[in-house]
Amino acid sequence: MLKTFLRDDSGAITIDWVVIAGAATALGLTTAAAISSASGNFAQGVGEELRSDYDYTNPFDEDDPGSYDWTFYQPLSPWLDYGWAETAYDDWSHYSDAQLVASYNYQYQFARIGNNSSAEQRTFADYLSVSERIMYERGIDIPAGNMTAEEIRGLYH
Repeated sequence: MLKTFLRDDSGAITIDWVVIAGAATALGLTTAAAISSASGNFAQGVGEELRSDYDYTNPFDEDDPGSYDWTFYQPLSPWLDYGWAETAYDDWSHYSDAQLVASYNYQYQFARIGNNSSAEQRTFADYLSVSERIMYERGIDIPAGNMTAEEIRGLYH
């Protein structure tokens, strides 16, 4: 009976396939980990390079008051997505001066809270940047004693 058991090889193929499948799985996981790490490092490097070449806090060209570039403006608010600033700019540019100043004052009272604030307060800080830009283009001064939108944004970092 022992001799018959030792000569029986009907289950050996199963063990071979388990070893091969295990090796293939280990190779796949090792490869995925290496690629994931390398691509993550590459993406991080690209992001750092892009951030180092652009001032995200101020999308305005002070030498050309009529220009603005909202493309790289990073909102503080998690609620705002791509294109929000251009839409707000286009909408609020049609406000009368009185409406614009009233909107600015409303945004300012909520935006100046600063660090550890809610997403809603961060949204007001983002909106304030747009309102202030339109005011700047029209020659409307921000009220005396008020912080600039850029200074307020600095409170959140």
